[in-house]
Amino acid sequence: MKTIVISIVLLSLTACGAGNQENIALKVDLTPSAEDIKFAEAALPSNERLTEIYERSCASCHALSDAEAPLTGHKVAWDHLLSEKGLNGLVTSAKMGINAMPAMGYCLDCSDEDFAALIEFMANREGS
Repeated sequence: MKTIVISIVLLSLTACGAGNQENIALKVDLTPSAEDIKFAEAALPSNERLTEIYERSCASCHALSDAEAPLTGHKVAWDHLLSEKGLNGLVTSAKMGINAMPAMGYCLDCSDEDFAALIEFMANREGS
């Protein structure tokens, strides 16, 4: 009987802890600053091929704050996404589509490597 009571108490405490972690994550302010917006509007990958892909497929959403996509270079938003999904998870989201982003993100000729490189660029981790 003691084992059952202890188990119930431990499960209850674990559930409370998980809820608190979720609440903390929800309190992260993902609102870009004026500097974040200015950076996103001008940023381009250093690789010429990726620049061409970014300009035709990514910039229309990731360089405009009104599009509600994570802005290129907005560290807080991308850190949050990378910690939540990891790079492979974000590549999968780009390929499958997520929220208003269509499958393949307007880049039907992109490979997984292209998506990973573009995500690293937008997350301000180009060349990592």
